[in-house]
Amino acid sequence: MGDGYPFPNDYQEVYNDRVSDLRDLLDRQLAELNRKDRVQDAAVIGFLRGRRSGRRETFQVEAEVAPTADSDGPRVLLAGREVIVEAEILSGQGVRDAVEAAGFTNRGSADGPFVRLVNNQIRAQEIRPKIEKLTGTPAMPNTLAVTASVGKGVGGPDSVLNPMGAESTFESYRSQARWAPEGPGPIVAVIDTGIPGKDEDGLRTMIRADGWLDDVPRGDGNRDLLDHLPQPDGYLDYQAGHGTFVAGIVQRVAPTAQVRVYRAADTDGLADETAIADALQQAFDEGARIINLSLGMTTENDEPPPVLETTLKRITNDYSDKEVVIIAAAGNFGDRTRCWPAASPAVHAVGALIETEDVENLASARRTGRFETADWSSQGDHIKFWTVGEGVRSTFVTGNESPDFDDEPEVFPPNAWALWSGTSFAAPQIAGAVARLQQERGMTPRQAVDYLSDAGATVRDQQGTEQKGKGLRILSGIPRH
Repeated sequence: MGDGYPFPNDYQEVYNDRVSDLRDLLDRQLAELNRKDRVQDAAVIGFLRGRRSGRRETFQVEAEVAPTADSDGPRVLLAGREVIVEAEILSGQGVRDAVEAAGFTNRGSADGPFVRLVNNQIRAQEIRPKIEKLTGTPAMPNTLAVTASVGKGVGGPDSVLNPMGAESTFESYRSQARWAPEGPGPIVAVIDTGIPGKDEDGLRTMIRADGWLDDVPRGDGNRDLLDHLPQPDGYLDYQAGHGTFVAGIVQRVAPTAQVRVYRAADTDGLADETAIADALQQAFDEGARIINLSLGMTTENDEPPPVLETTLKRITNDYSDKEVVIIAAAGNFGDRTRCWPAASPAVHAVGALIETEDVENLASARRTGRFETADWSSQGDHIKFWTVGEGVRSTFVTGNESPDFDDEPEVFPPNAWALWSGTSFAAPQIAGAVARLQQERGMTPRQAVDYLSDAGATVRDQQGTEQKGKGLRILSGIPRH
């Protein structure tokens, strides 16, 4: 059993925001993460549905909250007008003609043995019964994932100073990182909300002047649109900047990694399972062997979403010689609810620890060695790793937070950094650590996972019960009051 410090004395931070002020910001985020208020939860989803259904002429799914057997359980989000059926069902001309005559259109983008259908002519709740009657077989809902972080508003993100110092640039950080070998490192794919484009987008400083994330390729296919839903209004959308934050964590942990960002989620932080599956396949085809998914979904029957699971198994099993490692955020449900894709056997799930260190002096002699789970983090025997997920600081985007989300909206300046909490920000620390070990020690991605597991420490919840999975200290968070 290791001590949980695979990279001792690395990744130290400065606290030129006073620690007490950062703790105040963290307290606001924790209050949101720990809320179990179903009324508040429904209000947020209802608000997003109103935003999303306001422009029916655009290509966007309509979020629908599915009923659950346990009224206190987590919400299940469905793409209200989309269903998935097995492609073989539509192989007969008669069935295919009947489905088309009933107003169903093949939206494409579904994986291999599945077809994704949409119908804008009937009510959303009638779509599944209708297609099941036409085909004589069950239809599966197109389930939506949400980014695994606390949402904007009182829960964050909050604007902070550069955790490496006001004058620090990415080049200076990489040059001072004694662990960073020469030459390009492995490709790490971040499947998320995308990353802002270049200056021609008409948005200022979308390429940071401090060099962070400069090398990430950008294009129409992976652009975080920032201000898009329901239409541009001068404010950042609900989860705009999430992909930038996650990518910054990977680059911080592995500064020579080749970070590639893929957009599966929109600026409200919703991603349907077929979009995630498509992005996974694209990332694999383009050479990524370390893939980070800081998003997750629950399903109606607690079974894996079929399109996503098929893609995960193909990438990790059918191409097992490619040594692919997929990392996913465990979720923020605060219980043992299974969150996909983290619950998939093909994935390494990452839960969140609280920060128990003396953040103003990270010398090894001052380390406490405590590895306690965050009470809001999802749990379960499928979790492989735990690392700090509270009060993490990383790169963010320029823009203004909407007053619809927060009574005291944040303003994010050029070269912005933010403080945010969620298992979204624990997972990319593990992805970055795998990339670092692959380049630094010549390991394959799977060997790096084994190394980290051996280096991990025993993890306990805040009642002292030992948990499955190994705890690792990589980046620092902000300690609670």
